[in-house]
Amino acid sequence: MSNVPRKQIAQSIAEMIDAGASSNRIAKKIAAYLMYERRTREIDALLRDIQNIRAKHGTIEATAMSAFPLSSEVKRAITKLIQAEFEHADHVIINEDIDQSVLGGVRVEAPGKQLDTTIRTKLNKLKQAAA
Repeated sequence: MSNVPRKQIAQSIAEMIDAGASSNRIAKKIAAYLMYERRTREIDALLRDIQNIRAKHGTIEATAMSAFPLSSEVKRAITKLIQAEFEHADHVIINEDIDQSVLGGVRVEAPGKQLDTTIRTKLNKLKQAAA
């Protein structure tokens, strides 16, 4: 078993993504490698490392969680917000996550940043303030 540093693995994966390799193929390779090396507990940290490396090279990948699919207008607004936060954001990728438990609004997560305007969060804050 090798002990390749996680950041080196992340760099290799980021290069594969940027080269246009199939995401399905990359996912299978990552899973196989981590299982073989018994490093499956590192998957979350590895994914964060990949996002951070890609962000440094101008590709910002963000997750937008909302109760309903995002309109084109909201996606454009999120893209502009991300470009304002990340100086070298040449390419913004927004992954939508539909979760009706948020009730409304949107929560955007990008490398090292989070904006939560969901109704669920606002209700929780109100409940905490009333307690």
